Parts: sequence; C-alpha cells; structure tokens
Amino acid sequence: MALITIYGVPLSQPVRAVIWPCLIKGVPFKFQLAVPGMAKGPGTGAEKFLAKFPLGTVPAMEDGEVCLAEAGAILSYLGAKHQWSDLYPPDPCRRAKIDEYLHWHHSNTRQIALPYFAAAVRPDMKLSAEAIEDGKAKAQKALE
Repeated sequence: MALITIYGVPLSQPVRAVIWPCLIKGVPFKFQLAVPGMAKGPGTGAEKFLAKFPLGTVPAMEDGEVCLAEAGAILSYLGAKHQWSDLYPPDPCRRAKIDEYLHWHHSNTRQIALPYFAAAVRPDMKLSAEAIEDGKAKAQKALE
C-alpha cells in the first residue's frame, strides 16, 4: 500500500486534526512541509503545490490520484476509505452529525483561535486591539 502524503505545518490545528486519526488508526503517512502563504519553495502558493491543490490551503493530502485540501474533506475521505466506523459511522444520520461538526469546525475554530494564537505567534498579521477583543468575545460565545 502506497503511503499517503499529508501537507502542512505541524503547528496548524487542522493539520493535526488529520494527522492524529492516522496515528491512532495506524495509517502510515509521509509528512511534507507546506507553509501557508509562502509563494516559493515549500509554500502553498508555489506552482508545484497549486498544481496539485488549487485551493492553496493546508492541510492537504495526496493518496495516489486523490488530491484533497481542507481537513473536513480529508477526514471524511479517510474515514470512508478505511472504514473507521467508530470515528465516521456508516449510518447516514450519525455521519451527517459528524459532517455538520466538520463543516462548523472549519471556520469557527479559526475565528476562536485567531485572537489568542495569531496575536501571540503571528505578529506579522498585525491584528487590531478591536479585532482581538471581537475574536475573544466570539470564542466565549462559542464555548457557552
């Protein structure tokens, strides 16, 4: 069986969301660094990356001819392919609830993480005090 390749940066929560089930379920994979926003080398804006993943986002996954980006899509694919019925149940109603969370998770956890994570780790993003406070309020609302 050929190894799948997962692209991204280990610090990225969505990248870890794809890697962890593979580790837990024993699915072998190769990890390839892909730096969001970087136009050269191992960046998601590099021509080589965009040729496989036109969305230019991480995580991304290559499994033979299958090239996918976005954690939710990758997790759905892996769950179905490997029949992870405990993580991605075959029952359509239960699976729909998992898919609902995966779709919610995509943008909502990013909004929650932005004021805490980006402000501390990505000073180049130059978030205003208002944006940080707005993000913290959204995070609190989500947690409630």
